[in-house]
Amino acid sequence: MTTTSESVAEVISMMRENGKNVPQKVAEIPNMPIPFRSYEFLRLSCLTGGIILQRFSFQYEFNLFSLLASRWETFVYYVFLVTTYLSPVASVVLGFMYTWWWLMLIPIGMLIGMKGMKGIYNKVIFSSAMRSEIEFCLLYFLRQISLTITISPYQSTIYWQGIIN
Repeated sequence: MTTTSESVAEVISMMRENGKNVPQKVAEIPNMPIPFRSYEFLRLSCLTGGIILQRFSFQYEFNLFSLLASRWETFVYYVFLVTTYLSPVASVVLGFMYTWWWLMLIPIGMLIGMKGMKGIYNKVIFSSAMRSEIEFCLLYFLRQISLTITISPYQSTIYWQGIIN
């Protein structure tokens, strides 16, 4: 059984074969300020608040999630997914069988399911970025995360191939 970092390395090598210039080390990332070209310094800065790690993309990539998530995280994600789609159906059935009050569960069930899926997805993305350098580089390249540097004189928000002052 391969580790997540090994699986990510295989994905990166396939992407590189297809002509995508995916960095494997933080030092290879363009526009990265000099002090943050070490993953350990970058990670320490994230943990101490010098850098804020943020989600950059609004889209959810399930293939990426399944690559990075553990079995338990995938199971929890599916529970919330089923809750999102099954709660309206169950509410309508219960509304017809018993009372119309059950219809109030439609938005509640969907809200709980969608919020749960978003939460577990973000947890997997952020923990993977802090787990290893190669996972951080893949997430950064795919624009799943961005960095907001709060340490002067480097204060800026950086993302793949771009910088916002």
